[in-house]
Formats: sequence, structure tokens, C-alpha cells
Amino acid sequence: MLHLSKHISKVASGNLEARLVIDGKDEIGQLARQFNHMVRNINDLMSEVQESNRQKNATLLKQNEIKFKMMASQINPHFLFNALESIRMKAHSRGQTDISQVVRLLGKMMRKNLEVGNGRIALQSELETVSCYLIIQKFRYNDRLAYELYVDPAANALQIPPLIIQPLVENCVIHGLENRMDGGMVRVDIRVENALLKVEVSDNGIGISAARIAEIRQMLDNKDDYETNNIGMRNIHLRLQLTYGLECGLNLASQSGYGTQISFAIPLRSDSYV
Repeated sequence: MLHLSKHISKVASGNLEARLVIDGKDEIGQLARQFNHMVRNINDLMSEVQESNRQKNATLLKQNEIKFKMMASQINPHFLFNALESIRMKAHSRGQTDISQVVRLLGKMMRKNLEVGNGRIALQSELETVSCYLIIQKFRYNDRLAYELYVDPAANALQIPPLIIQPLVENCVIHGLENRMDGGMVRVDIRVENALLKVEVSDNGIGISAARIAEIRQMLDNKDDYETNNIGMRNIHLRLQLTYGLECGLNLASQSGYGTQISFAIPLRSDSYV
């Protein structure tokens, strides 16, 4: 009993390597074996907690890294150049109020991008950025671009990571207008179903071949950090998985001649995956 008492004191002081050696099949021997079993379990639990904390810290570091890349790459230089060039051309030919509106919306978009923080934002705020982007592109392309937004009223106040929809819309605008002189359509459909927020962005562009779809899916799931023209999509894919779980990344579907759909579904819960 004195040996047992000393070993209990060692464990209490933080020494989880303590082992009690008492042979015998009586109550004291049984107590010693139970004590050793308890210490092993505590040691295993401590190791699991340490590993869990290590993984959580690594995940948080990865989140911060890709969030920084998102902020650095979000304002596409080509988009800004084309938008400003369109504004300059129209301002040169006529002075109308739509010019000032586009300038205001462009400034609003840039301000929202620069103000992106580490938290979440209301879906409604994200959709304001989407609307700014589509109005500017409509100003640029005129009748070549049409768009539709359907938003379930129950979704507006939901909190989501910032900038996870607008880059998808931008991707569909580009492909929706590719090789089309008119009739480009982009749709944004947001619904609340079965305790999930479901977001789908689609276009009626030329579509993507099966081989290219396979390449994009491989790129999205590749854990290596490398430069890619699809950094926006991969960034969103990784952030969704890190925040909500591996099953919540982007889904991509396309058929040549019938357009492309990009979608994701995230659970309606306040806690994150990590």
C-alpha cells in the first residue's frame, strides 16, 4: 500500500511513466494492475489530446495561409483592367449616370475585398459582392450577358466564410461568354434544404470536356501547394473542407455544349469542422 501511495503521488505530479510492480493474485495485486491500466489510459489520452491540438494548429495555419492567398489573388488584374477600360471608353463617348454607378460598385467591391477578415460574414453581404460583380460585367458586355439570382429568404442571415461565391460566379461569367456573341446566361441558386445551405452557380457556355473535368477535380484534391490558374476554385475547395469537413468541397459538373455547374453544400451549424 505504501508503494501504491508513492506511485499515485508520482502520477499526480505529472509523471505518467510510473509503473507499479506488485506480483500476486490478491486484492493488492489486482489493485496494482488496475492502477497501471489507468495510468496507461491517461497517457494514451494525453497523447491523443496533444496530437489533436497539433493537427488543429496545423489546420489553422493552413487556413490562414490560403486565406492570405485568397485575399492576394481575389482582385483579378484582367477583370479590373477590362472594367476600367469599359468605363473609360463609355465616359469618353458620353457622360451618363451609369458611369458613376459602375465606378461606385467597383469601389465597393474593392473595399469589401480589402476588408475581408478571419471571421464569417452574412450570406447577404457575400451576395452584395456578387451583385456588384454581375452589374459591372453586365455594363461591360451589355446583351451578351444575362444573369439570374435565386436566394431562399431563409438563407440571407446565415454566416459563411467570405468570398466563396463571387469567384465561382466570375468563373462562370468567363466560361458563359466564351465563344458566344450573345445569349450568355449565369445563374446563382441558393437554397436551404435538409439542414444544408446549397449553393449552385451555373452557366450555359460551351461546357468542359470529361478529360478536363478529371484534371480539375484532381487539381482540387491535390494537397500539394503549387501555382495554378484555378487558384480561386482550389482556394474555395480547401477552405470549405477545412471549415466544414472533407465532404463539403466543390462539386463540378459539365457537358460539352450545355454549360457548367459548380456547387457545394454546407451544414447549418455554428461550429466549424476543426
